[in-house]
Amino acid sequence: MNTYPFSFSRLQKALLAVGSFSCLGLSSAATHAADENDTQQLATITVTAETAQTAYYQPKVNLSGFTQQTIAEIPASISSVTAERIADQHAKTLADVVKNDAAVGDGYAPIGYYQNFVMRGFSLNAGSSYLMNGNLLRGEQNVALENKAQVEILKGISTMQSGMSTPAGVVNYVTKRPQDIRAITVEGDSHGGNRVATDLGGFSGEKQQFGYRLNVAKEEIHPYVDHADGQRLFGSLALDWKVSDRSKLEFDIESQRQRQRSVPGYQLLDGTTVPTGVDSDRLLGYQSWGKPVTNESFNTGLKYSYQLNDNWAANLAASHSRVVVDDYSAFPWGCYSDICQFTGLGNSFDQNGNYDIYEFRSPNDTYLTNQVKTGLNGR
Repeated sequence: MNTYPFSFSRLQKALLAVGSFSCLGLSSAATHAADENDTQQLATITVTAETAQTAYYQPKVNLSGFTQQTIAEIPASISSVTAERIADQHAKTLADVVKNDAAVGDGYAPIGYYQNFVMRGFSLNAGSSYLMNGNLLRGEQNVALENKAQVEILKGISTMQSGMSTPAGVVNYVTKRPQDIRAITVEGDSHGGNRVATDLGGFSGEKQQFGYRLNVAKEEIHPYVDHADGQRLFGSLALDWKVSDRSKLEFDIESQRQRQRSVPGYQLLDGTTVPTGVDSDRLLGYQSWGKPVTNESFNTGLKYSYQLNDNWAANLAASHSRVVVDDYSAFPWGCYSDICQFTGLGNSFDQNGNYDIYEFRSPNDTYLTNQVKTGLNGR
């Protein structure tokens, strides 16, 4: 009779090893469970807090194209600057407001001229990137802030949902609505500039269904640059009529006139060297015969809204924006005369900082935009 010695195959050895480790694991788990049962359990601590509602925080937005109404719910990059923040920062123009958003910077925004901006590296379009209450606003103006409740900045291609625009974004000015208010503001600065503004509002009618808001401002502009003083006069009126519990009519009209010399910039010396020893208060290329830039703007809008039910609302809006610019400027550019020393084309200041002076004249430049739109918003 043949006998064969007993031996384990590789598979059997592996199974035995797994079983051994499993037993060790179960033993360790059982020991750990026993330790947990012996551990003293502390009472649960629940921390709750309420959101602080500050004057600088405004969760609601007025941009069209989104079913959501709060910044936290809208899948887009939006920032909002309230009237309280604008007042506390003594902001005079949009260039001061956008300092609150790191994604926005100056494109071409000299003193005394209307400003343009860039968002995320893309330039805003003067014909489609500026709105007032969601309606198109000409960008060739320095929009007054006295009658603005907030400034909304929507960045990126999500702006296409709110209408035609560039990939940069849009800026939406939201006007103040009627309320009971009587206020006057008097300001002055270290350069001698001053501003006086009034804000009047109230309601009338048996059911207080009629409301008004009047803003008027006069400013003497004295920037830090010599020979660049200017004047600004502004007025606006907002009217609301609550037709019924479901319908409302809103009207806005504003006008502004600003007159001020524009301040040109420097060029590289010989196209390569940054100028040094620059006086910040010097109006480069100043000529006593040079004329200031005059900017006259007129913006108005009418909106009718009707609440169909708890979830749906319809609206019809019309707007008009007109800007007339008398564009004058005496500015330095290039150096082509006999005294100029340059190695390139001469289209910059020469090596010693010499330059030629040119005069630009373009009176009665007129920019006009009319818009009618209707919308249905729901969820």
